[in-house]
Amino acid sequence: MSGLPALDLPAGLEHLAASVTLVDESPHALPSCRFLERDVLGEAVLRLRNSYPEARPADLAVLWARMYGFRLLAAALPAALFDRHLPTALDETRMALDPRDGCPLCLQVPHAGRMVETDDPFLRLQTAIRDHLGPVLDAVARHMRAPLTVLHGDAAVTFKMIADDIATAALRSRYPLSCDVGPLSTAKTWPDGARNILSTPFLPTTRGKAGMTRRTCCLHYRLQDGNGFCDSCPIAEKRRRAQEAL
Repeated sequence: MSGLPALDLPAGLEHLAASVTLVDESPHALPSCRFLERDVLGEAVLRLRNSYPEARPADLAVLWARMYGFRLLAAALPAALFDRHLPTALDETRMALDPRDGCPLCLQVPHAGRMVETDDPFLRLQTAIRDHLGPVLDAVARHMRAPLTVLHGDAAVTFKMIADDIATAALRSRYPLSCDVGPLSTAKTWPDGARNILSTPFLPTTRGKAGMTRRTCCLHYRLQDGNGFCDSCPIAEKRRRAQEAL
């Protein structure tokens, strides 16, 4: 079901498998390292104006980065959980973009990777997260003036949601997971002390409140008139508490 040979995933993860394929000659794919460049990044992000003509560039950048992070993590995380290390470094991958609006569509990797022996999730995912996603988010913040805390919060939520999807599919299909990636959502730092941008995607649950509240708002409500708050939005939660206090 995946575009990669030798990567066998449980049923129900087709939406993740579609986010990775082998490098091809598509004219709409660029080397991932090019998105560290102001002009290349800006051109891709501002194509989103075709869908959101009134949105501010910084808000478009948050949306674009969220989609980029999803494609990268949807490629790296399933493989890592099933004993395969994909080549996800900035200088060896490409990202295919939608030619109409610049949306990241699929991460292209040069080969199907190799088997890994370590069960340490930090080692399995260091290249994808610290050496690829982190620098791209830094570039989005720097070149597009997007709030880095929001970019990190979106990445943390995306990581947690993908990890939960994989765990659910694996349990249903009786696929054994080879490592626990939970610490990447809880640890404040990496083992060497570097900041973990995926830490604490959700706030502690309020007593008596169902569901979870994100640590940061994704700013989707600002893209166009009529967009509301999602069920887990921290802004909506603050407004709810303010109303209850009246």
